[in-house]
Amino acid sequence: VPYLGRRIAGRLQLERWAQNRPWLKSLVTSIVPRLVAVHSLLVALNFLVFLRFGTYSELRDRLLNIRLVHIDPTARRQVAFEYMNRVMIWNGLSEFLMTVLPLV
Repeated sequence: VPYLGRRIAGRLQLERWAQNRPWLKSLVTSIVPRLVAVHSLLVALNFLVFLRFGTYSELRDRLLNIRLVHIDPTARRQVAFEYMNRVMIWNGLSEFLMTVLPLV
Protein backbone atom coordinates (compact mmCIF):
# COMPACT_ATOMS: atom_id res chain seq x y z
CA VAL A 1 0.00 0.00 0.00
CA PRO A 2 2.81 2.53 0.67
CA TYR A 3 4.26 1.75 -2.75
CA LEU A 4 0.85 2.17 -4.35
CA GLY A 5 0.38 5.51 -2.57
CA ARG A 6 3.70 6.81 -3.90
CA ARG A 7 2.84 5.62 -7.42
CA ILE A 8 -0.56 7.32 -7.38
CA ALA A 9 0.90 10.57 -6.07
CA GLY A 10 3.59 10.49 -8.75
CA ARG A 11 1.04 9.81 -11.49
CA LEU A 12 -1.16 12.67 -10.30
CA GLN A 13 1.75 15.06 -10.59
CA LEU A 14 2.71 13.87 -14.06
CA GLU A 15 -0.65 13.32 -15.72
CA ARG A 16 -2.77 16.07 -17.21
CA TRP A 17 -6.08 14.32 -16.53
CA ALA A 18 -5.71 15.22 -12.87
CA GLN A 19 -5.63 18.90 -13.82
CA ASN A 20 -8.95 18.56 -15.64
CA ARG A 21 -10.58 16.93 -12.61
CA PRO A 22 -9.43 18.75 -9.47
CA TRP A 23 -12.10 17.07 -7.32
CA LEU A 24 -10.61 13.68 -8.19
CA LYS A 25 -7.11 14.84 -7.36
CA SER A 26 -8.20 16.20 -3.98
CA LEU A 27 -10.14 13.00 -3.25
CA VAL A 28 -7.17 10.77 -4.06
CA THR A 29 -4.66 12.93 -2.20
CA SER A 30 -6.84 12.83 0.92
CA ILE A 31 -7.66 9.09 0.82
CA VAL A 32 -4.27 7.61 -0.09
CA PRO A 33 -2.38 8.86 3.01
CA ARG A 34 -5.18 7.55 5.22
CA LEU A 35 -5.03 4.15 3.52
CA VAL A 36 -1.26 4.05 4.02
CA ALA A 37 -1.68 4.91 7.71
CA VAL A 38 -4.38 2.25 8.20
CA HIS A 39 -2.21 -0.32 6.42
CA SER A 40 0.76 0.50 8.64
CA LEU A 41 -1.41 0.19 11.75
CA LEU A 42 -2.80 -3.16 10.59
CA VAL A 43 0.71 -4.47 9.87
CA ALA A 44 1.85 -3.46 13.35
CA LEU A 45 -1.19 -5.07 14.99
CA ASN A 46 -0.72 -8.24 12.95
CA PHE A 47 2.90 -8.39 14.06
CA LEU A 48 1.87 -8.16 17.71
CA VAL A 49 -0.76 -10.86 17.24
CA PHE A 50 1.82 -13.01 15.44
CA LEU A 51 4.22 -12.65 18.35
CA ARG A 52 1.46 -13.72 20.74
CA PHE A 53 -0.10 -16.62 18.83
CA GLY A 54 2.36 -17.38 15.99
CA THR A 55 -0.20 -18.25 13.34
CA TYR A 56 -0.02 -15.65 10.55
CA SER A 57 3.36 -14.03 9.96
CA GLU A 58 2.20 -11.38 7.47
CA LEU A 59 -0.96 -9.39 6.93
CA ARG A 60 -1.62 -10.93 3.52
CA ASP A 61 -1.43 -14.41 5.10
CA ARG A 62 -4.08 -13.39 7.62
CA LEU A 63 -6.34 -11.84 4.96
CA LEU A 64 -6.05 -14.91 2.70
CA ASN A 65 -6.21 -17.33 5.67
CA ILE A 66 -2.90 -18.96 4.70
CA ARG A 67 -1.13 -20.86 7.47
CA LEU A 68 2.38 -22.26 7.36
CA VAL A 69 2.04 -25.92 8.24
CA HIS A 70 4.68 -28.62 8.18
CA ILE A 71 4.01 -31.24 5.50
CA ASP A 72 4.56 -34.13 7.91
CA PRO A 73 3.63 -33.10 11.46
CA THR A 74 5.03 -36.33 12.91
CA ALA A 75 8.51 -35.77 11.47
CA ARG A 76 11.29 -34.73 13.82
CA ARG A 77 12.54 -31.27 13.12
CA GLN A 78 16.30 -31.37 13.31
CA VAL A 79 18.27 -28.22 12.85
CA ALA A 80 21.95 -28.26 12.01
CA PHE A 81 23.79 -25.45 13.77
CA GLU A 82 27.23 -26.03 12.24
CA TYR A 83 26.80 -23.33 9.62
CA MET A 84 25.42 -20.84 12.14
CA ASN A 85 28.28 -21.56 14.54
CA ARG A 86 30.80 -21.01 11.75
CA VAL A 87 29.21 -17.70 10.76
CA MET A 88 29.14 -16.51 14.37
CA ILE A 89 32.81 -17.37 14.83
CA TRP A 90 33.83 -15.52 11.67
CA ASN A 91 31.69 -12.50 12.59
CA GLY A 92 33.20 -12.37 16.06
CA LEU A 93 36.71 -12.72 14.67
CA SER A 94 36.16 -9.99 12.09
CA GLU A 95 34.69 -7.60 14.69
CA PHE A 96 37.62 -8.31 17.00
CA LEU A 97 40.11 -7.62 14.21
CA MET A 98 38.33 -4.43 13.17
CA THR A 99 38.53 -3.25 16.78
CA VAL A 100 42.14 -4.22 17.40
CA LEU A 101 43.82 -3.40 14.08
CA PRO A 102 43.21 0.38 14.18
CA LEU A 103 44.91 0.45 17.59
CA VAL A 104 48.10 -1.16 16.20
